[in-house]
Amino acid sequence: STQSTWGSYPSRTSEKKKKNGERLMDGLVARLRGLLADVTRSSLPAVEDAVMAEIKAIAKVSRAHTQQVYNLLLEALHAKSALARHQALVVVDALFIRSAVFRELMAMTGGLKVLLRTCLPSSLTELPPTRQQARALREAAARFVQTWTVRFGAGLKPLRLLSDHLSTPTSSGGGGGGGGGGVRPLAAGEETEQDRRIARTQELLA
Repeated sequence: STQSTWGSYPSRTSEKKKKNGERLMDGLVARLRGLLADVTRSSLPAVEDAVMAEIKAIAKVSRAHTQQVYNLLLEALHAKSALARHQALVVVDALFIRSAVFRELMAMTGGLKVLLRTCLPSSLTELPPTRQQARALREAAARFVQTWTVRFGAGLKPLRLLSDHLSTPTSSGGGGGGGGGGVRPLAAGEETEQDRRIARTQELLA
């Protein structure tokens, strides 16, 4: 009986620790949901510094926490307004820049595909209203992809693939100004060509 008592004690302790850990994670996830709800309810495509700092702090705790932040941000990118998606995208950008784990998740577990569908679809009509906010969302996503590719593309093939196929060919008509290749906001006359490129990229990353 002594042996069975000592044998059962560690398992009860580990079970208690596990439950405490789950409760702590649940609490952080609830807090994170609240923070992201605040972000996507804002009337500006920006995130308050204090809110951003708290989201970053949660993501920094462990890989599991980063995964939770990632999952909830992908949910937020499906919001029913272009402005709310834009705000979630701002958080995605901040974490992509700061966290190697978040970059890995985005590039290797389907995050870039979600980004294409929710922020860079083949037509603005596939984005939620308003049209002006939808255009701003798509242009912001294009800028972010360009920045990510310059900084991290060497080690992330899916990101390079995305950037290559979103890039405007230098041979495309109309002239225009300096700045090397890479993704940039498009003039109205270029939109149909970008639509074709984005559709092709979606097929390649599917």
